[in-house]
Amino acid sequence: MVVPNSSQRLHSCCHKNIAIAEKINRLLGDELLPGFDTAVSSLLLDLEQRGMLEDTLVLCLTEHGRTPTVKTKKQGGGRDHWSQAYSVMLAGAGVRPGMAYGASDAKTAFVKDQPTSPEDVLATMYHLMGITPETTVPDRLGRPVRLVANGQVIDGLLS
Repeated sequence: MVVPNSSQRLHSCCHKNIAIAEKINRLLGDELLPGFDTAVSSLLLDLEQRGMLEDTLVLCLTEHGRTPTVKTKKQGGGRDHWSQAYSVMLAGAGVRPGMAYGASDAKTAFVKDQPTSPEDVLATMYHLMGITPETTVPDRLGRPVRLVANGQVIDGLLS
């Protein structure tokens, strides 16, 4: 998240780890998701009204999703990490608005349509920021290392 009219150009935010398996549905539905929806909607509207949205990339992502099924109470409840299918939100900076890209199966367990990788998301992010994903930077020994080794820009997300 970029803080408008600030010297701080990149901002990351997260919520404290929630290890409350039995209360997670209520907590998500009543507190976390409505607050997230309000915050992101307000940010996008504010950036659009200020004429800054086309120059600002907004990303909401995580390194994993959650298992499609909830463990039993005997197993401790809750859902474990799951990297097979999860959501990423992009807005502004040349992202086509109002669309969904790809799909999971009915249980949200596996990708069904238009699979993409974290490297693809990273390549797309760099592209939208005007940085060629194939750009190399030197490692500690001076050897060139690509910013994104195997990712491809997700053209279907671009406006």
